[in-house]
Amino acid sequence: MRLNVRTKIGPGLLIAHSGGITLHPDVVIGSHCDLAHHVTIGARGAGQSGVPRLGDGVYVGTNAVIIGPIMVGDGARIAANSLVNRDVPAGATVMGVPARIVKRRDDVTFAQREDLAHEAG
Repeated sequence: MRLNVRTKIGPGLLIAHSGGITLHPDVVIGSHCDLAHHVTIGARGAGQSGVPRLGDGVYVGTNAVIIGPIMVGDGARIAANSLVNRDVPAGATVMGVPARIVKRRDDVTFAQREDLAHEAG
């Protein structure tokens, strides 16, 4: 796996299995995100502009593809083998081809999650 120096990545990125990850150089990844293996994050096609922006605490499952000028909100979860080509709200879990929301976590905002509170100090 290679990371381009232009790729903006927040602190705490977890890549437990690094095989086959492809990131467009202009992708922005927030803090404390988790990328599984064989993930692709980039433009929709050659010559197309706009790439995804991932918020904080986003999980991206194995073989997921996230493409286009979209925003994946804080605390979102992308299921394995999903194709994400639209915005994903904060706290949502999406899956499928194309990905659809299957669950929302509206009861707790990302900033209040206890599992990350210790990292904020």
